[in-house]
Amino acid sequence: MNTLIIINLKSNMMKTTTTTTTTTTIILMAIGFISLSSCEQKTDTNAMFENSEARTELFDAIASNHNYMTEFMNNMQCR
Repeated sequence: MNTLIIINLKSNMMKTTTTTTTTTTIILMAIGFISLSSCEQKTDTNAMFENSEARTELFDAIASNHNYMTEFMNNMQCR
């Protein structure tokens, strides 16, 4: 009889632990998704080009990277 009670108690404790772990995992995943979705940045390109330093940095970055320059040239030909 005592063995049966101990087994039943262990079983209940395991169910409680599993439920708690599952709940904790869901809560942490929700927090993670909310955190990642708030990282979205919207860049105002017109404001960026109004600043001459930012504009120069952007042009230098494009000019110094062959892939960027090729893509830039392709975009210019299409317009």
